[in-house]
Amino acid sequence: MSEHSGVRGGPGKDPTRDPNAADALAPLGPLEPLGPDEARARLALVDSASLATSRDRSLHVAFSGGIGIAVAVLLVLCWWMASHDNRLGLWLSIAGYGVVLALMFVLKGRAQAAPRGFTRVFNRGLGLTMTLYAVGIAWVFGHQDPWPTVTVVLGLAVVVAMPSLVAAVRIVRMGRR
Repeated sequence: MSEHSGVRGGPGKDPTRDPNAADALAPLGPLEPLGPDEARARLALVDSASLATSRDRSLHVAFSGGIGIAVAVLLVLCWWMASHDNRLGLWLSIAGYGVVLALMFVLKGRAQAAPRGFTRVFNRGLGLTMTLYAVGIAWVFGHQDPWPTVTVVLGLAVVVAMPSLVAAVRIVRMGRR
């Protein structure tokens, strides 16, 4: 930073302090009012614009779907390890989930931009997935004599993963608008 202007690049680079820079910021001509149809067309164009590339959308789809699948797998592993009285396996499953979750966030971090509406869609899917996981794990551990069958737990895992998978499909469709 320059000690004279307070901006990188030294004096003359700050348009608020350089009188010649103000000319470059001036409008090119008078603004004329838009008609209602033209205003709607411009708003539709801006609304459809997105900074997110197809690669960004793919990363967000993998993130959303991957988290749903990871939570479902964790549910099955917790049931399997607990029903076979394998405490070490249970803790290793939870630790493995933590590692997978960290890798998923690294994957998401590679995206340069998110499609418009991603946060809302993802948060709804994740929130419902985690709510179903909490209900599912409470139900599984509440029925230990006898433990639920593998078919029941696998069905429950599919139900748990579904909201995040639906969110992933919705994110794919965001790119097609």
